[in-house]
Amino acid sequence: MSKAKSKAAPAQTQNPQTGTPTPHGYITPDPKLTATLIEGIIIEIESVMDEFEKDVGIDTNLTSAERKRLFGVRNRKQGFIQNAWAVATENPGFSPPNFSMTDFTANMRNLELVKNLADTLAQFEQTVMDYQLLTSDACRKASGFSAWSLRYA
Repeated sequence: MSKAKSKAAPAQTQNPQTGTPTPHGYITPDPKLTATLIEGIIIEIESVMDEFEKDVGIDTNLTSAERKRLFGVRNRKQGFIQNAWAVATENPGFSPPNFSMTDFTANMRNLELVKNLADTLAQFEQTVMDYQLLTSDACRKASGFSAWSLRYA
């Protein structure tokens, strides 16, 4: 008597962070997106962008020449700005005559607000890019299975 070996289907576990089923240990996205949902999100984002540009009151689409002339803020420059801010607020009597503490205060507040906005948008972009990566990976695996089954059919 021979014993027939039966192959059981691999158990599906869940990603503990997202709850997404993970067959064979891979993270696979749930296909919950619809064209209507994506179009709605795009319309909302474009509306918020238009509102932001209107509220800011300047053309925020800078040319490459304009960008080269401006100083961007990274960690080191942010530290310099924060130190200068601290010195200026602690020593208001030592400000040069052409320096406006009111403008500096308003610009510091705006910088913090825009930095928070940029951080939030970066998190959103990362979430979208991760979902795109998961979806493209699932499509790649499905296309591989499809090509394999056609090759050996």
